[in-house]
Amino acid sequence: MVALTVALFGACAVVRAPVRLFGFTLPLPGPALLLMQIAIALADIACASAALFVLIPGAAPALLPAFVLAYTLGIVAAVVTHVPGGIGVFEAVVLAVVPMDRATLFAALIAYRLLYYLLPLGLGILVLAWHEGARQRRRSVRFLSGVRAVATGVAPLALSAATFLGGAMLLLSGSLPRSARAWAIWRRSCRCR
Repeated sequence: MVALTVALFGACAVVRAPVRLFGFTLPLPGPALLLMQIAIALADIACASAALFVLIPGAAPALLPAFVLAYTLGIVAAVVTHVPGGIGVFEAVVLAVVPMDRATLFAALIAYRLLYYLLPLGLGILVLAWHEGARQRRRSVRFLSGVRAVATGVAPLALSAATFLGGAMLLLSGSLPRSARAWAIWRRSCRCR
């Protein structure tokens, strides 16, 4: 079924006819773009399998072609099973196909998962946090500049009103006679402690 689908899409791409499915039209790439995509996919698989191969200590270079095949079979099995990330399926296929020490190969597979998936994830999280922090900083700078503009317009009026009210209160309190109770409270609060 998969081979038939690939052959159908390949034939449509060579003929440059769009695929019509369930009333939708799916435009396909031309032959040059199709071949370029296949070449990029092959290069990606070769580089990723070589990255895993480098992690295996003491692996003989003659084992690389078989290892690339095992890696490719593991990727295909992971895609076919629909297991998220192919966790477990990919490792089982590579362990079953590659003829070498299982413990060493399994350790290399764990290191590969950490370096190939978790390290880029961590770096991506850091870059996202930095980007969002910069964006929030720009937003807060805009907010603070707006607050500054409002405060610049309101501050002279607020300060003059506060000065007027403080002066009026001093004039009023200075012109009224002191009550004995208020004088006692004031003297208690002024005592040296």
